[in-house]
Amino acid sequence: MLDQAGYRVANADLRGHGESSTGWASITRTDVAGDVLALIGHLDGPAVIVGHSISGGAATIAAAKQPELVSGIVEINPFTRVQKPNVGALLRIGRYRRGILWLGGTQLFRSLSLFVRYLDVAYPTKPADYDDYMVGLQAKLREPSRMRRTGQRSSSSAP
Repeated sequence: MLDQAGYRVANADLRGHGESSTGWASITRTDVAGDVLALIGHLDGPAVIVGHSISGGAATIAAAKQPELVSGIVEINPFTRVQKPNVGALLRIGRYRRGILWLGGTQLFRSLSLFVRYLDVAYPTKPADYDDYMVGLQAKLREPSRMRRTGQRSSSSAP
């Protein structure tokens, strides 16, 4: 839609995500910010950065590092600081508690199936193509080393 309104749009897979390569030594907000700034420079920016999760935090870092390349940022649930469990929500909100359980289990047991359960809790309202998306996501995460960066592996992989 933005392109139809006359804007130039670039969508990049973050390092270690989507169709990008694996084996990165580091995947931090600062690393991602550097990648985003390199892309903006390559495309003769400046640009508005739209980021979700780690890329939302990276947008903040990119804007601070090279404000001349960033004309604006839009952050959607950004990780702009170290994440800590919300003990109050953990006690009061069952969905939050289940999400923390599944996400923690994903990392502890290196389990793709627990990660899928986490996503089911994290996204209670699912788009029409959710099932097809999840089939593709699981296939991608079963590829060698896809989940390793976050301490996760497919449950079918050896530890």
